[in-house]
Amino acid sequence: MNKKIEDVLLIDLMPDSIKRDPQIIAACEALQPELNSLHELVHFAELYKNIDELPESILQALAWENGVYGLGWAIAGTIEKRRELVKNSWLLNRLRGTPWSIKRIFEILGMNAAIIEWFNDVEPAPAGTFRVNLLNYPEVSPETILQAIELIHLYKPLTRHLTSIGAVYQITEGLPVYAHVDRKSTRLNSSH
Repeated sequence: MNKKIEDVLLIDLMPDSIKRDPQIIAACEALQPELNSLHELVHFAELYKNIDELPESILQALAWENGVYGLGWAIAGTIEKRRELVKNSWLLNRLRGTPWSIKRIFEILGMNAAIIEWFNDVEPAPAGTFRVNLLNYPEVSPETILQAIELIHLYKPLTRHLTSIGAVYQITEGLPVYAHVDRKSTRLNSSH
């Protein structure tokens, strides 16, 4: 007969040879309340399957465990983006150090980023370098740029060096505006 976990007594799981030992009986009685509390946690056993139902405190612990609890978590802001970040954490960490991971972390956080590596750049660029453009991101501020730089350094290939980060966005029906920070300054430069 199948029993539910809340109906299982630990002493019943012990082999007959030790079931009557006073120390075993005492240990089982001491551990029984812990076993009884497990039935409340069973639905969390498949955490990733149920990630959309998890409370934020458990989501936060998963983010920390999976190495995405930090700047990405703070930038995500909403619970939906944080859930998406945790859902993608395994793949992000597996592919960390690739241009894909930089692009994907920005997508998860609701930003569109273009990565231009030195060999694809229209202007000659030093080997092993790349630049990033945030596309159509309306809330570009010096703080946003500095946060983006920090994220890039977390996910970029170790052999690549960021030369600049820019933000391209449309202002009404005029020309696009481009703002960038190069590696020699932390000042936000913009041009029309």
